Amino acid sequence: MSNTLHVTTMSSEADSLWHAIRRADTHWTRFGNVEKNAGEIGRAQGFGAAALGGELHVVVQSDLYQLTHAARHADGSWSKFAPLDTAHRAVGGVALAAVNATLHLLTRDFSGALLHATRTTGGAWSALGDVFAQTGGGFFPYAWSMTALAGELHVFVVVSPPPSGGPATFPPGSVVHAVRHANGTWTRWENVAPRLPFLPILRGLRVTTIGQSIHLVLLDHRGNLWHTTRGFDGSWSAMEDVEGQAGDRGWINSFGIGECNGELHVVTLTAAANNLWHAVRHGPDRWQRFADLARATGAYAVPYYGVSCVGLDAAATQPPINPPTICYPGVAGAAGVTLANQTGDDTLVVWQIDYGGSGQPVRRAVLAPGQTVTVDLTNCGISRLIAVSQAWVADFNARFGRNYDPLAYETAETTNFQRWIGAVLGRTGAPTIAAPVA
Repeated sequence: MSNTLHVTTMSSEADSLWHAIRRADTHWTRFGNVEKNAGEIGRAQGFGAAALGGELHVVVQSDLYQLTHAARHADGSWSKFAPLDTAHRAVGGVALAAVNATLHLLTRDFSGALLHATRTTGGAWSALGDVFAQTGGGFFPYAWSMTALAGELHVFVVVSPPPSGGPATFPPGSVVHAVRHANGTWTRWENVAPRLPFLPILRGLRVTTIGQSIHLVLLDHRGNLWHTTRGFDGSWSAMEDVEGQAGDRGWINSFGIGECNGELHVVTLTAAANNLWHAVRHGPDRWQRFADLARATGAYAVPYYGVSCVGLDAAATQPPINPPTICYPGVAGAAGVTLANQTGDDTLVVWQIDYGGSGQPVRRAVLAPGQTVTVDLTNCGISRLIAVSQAWVADFNARFGRNYDPLAYETAETTNFQRWIGAVLGRTGAPTIAAPVA
């Protein structure tokens, strides 16, 4: 949990990057020019920001499509902007996220390929790798964002048609999702649009993690914001009209979101005079209304055209390596878990991934309605359990002309088909727990 909120924005005044802080007492600092401390980088076309180890990291894409990196240290000083050796291809747009002690970067080249790189604690960047080579492609990324959950990187992308006009894997306007596991492997893309409460025509999206849920804020073609959450079990909440609760400040050009003190913070740039606004989601149906951030930070005279919002623990050291876990249903140290198929009309395929053992998925059972299976947890570490709906797989294949195998683990990784998902901790000699699947 973070206790300060860091807002970074690009401005047309000297083509510079600016930074302000909302402190733990909720008071804001004035915006300061980052480049006066970190060095000149020329005109910025895009940037991303993320918190890692008590520091704020920023990667900027210049008008020459060069990527440069700087960090704001815990004492308030900035490192100098340094070019990334990975920037050997033209890029468009930058997203950053931290997973444990690693900084992840996601960008796009002009052919429409998503490119991914990592930065270790030693400061070395990996080469830019083609994400589509591992996740599958067939679409053009229009907007993208990513966040960490349980030691894994979750990537969300708004889909545009392929520039070539060829066949598209997903319908334009879809939101697709993939996960990069801790071992560096990726899941295939899945279309999460069918599982969202509804999906407007989108111009952008941002994601962040609060607790065990991923929060998505979506910007539609009318300049309005919508909010939903994806639970650890893959379920989705109802869609919220952000401005319906936090106040309508006009057409939104750009926005950023971040976690601070366990709450969701949203910063927007509106078309009218490029004003900056800030709102907080305290919980379901409890939004603090948009407040004038330009007034709070003394930023009225400068037009802005991009913004990020990052929560940062000022007292943080390096984040823990071990990912957080959920022990379903709240009991740690089980010797086994019994899954009962209580659907009444659906056959379930049960998978186990023991992260304390081999880490390889194992299919434990195919359960008809009313059947049960006990999954052994003796001497294991963290186990992820997935129950796949064969009915949902068959329906998807019929409607979209696909050929997902209901018995394949690739299908189990696609959250569209997960009827139930949970995580448990194993201990020798502890009791078996029950987990009905309805």
